[in-house]
Amino acid sequence: MSSQQNRQAIDPALELTVSDQCWLIGISRSTFYRQGVAEESPENLAMMELIDRLYLAHLEKCSRIVVGALARMDYEVDPTADGNWLARAPEHDHDCGH
Repeated sequence: MSSQQNRQAIDPALELTVSDQCWLIGISRSTFYRQGVAEESPENLAMMELIDRLYLAHLEKCSRIVVGALARMDYEVDPTADGNWLARAPEHDHDCGH
């Protein structure tokens, strides 16, 4: 039985605790509560690859170099409340000069 099937076999509404149900079918509680890993969209994968290439090309500099480079390539780059950056691709493709 797969982990997904095991998780589906557990019913939190039963009198038997989730912990006990997990023990009975031989999985850990963390396996029951674990969320599946969502696949990244092609756009996100392309953005992550671009950011990796920019960052690795400028290891001696901070993330501001990457942010500046993305902005110069017409990416919409905005700071987030937690101090990270949110980047959105422009309508047309760029290949970062590689």
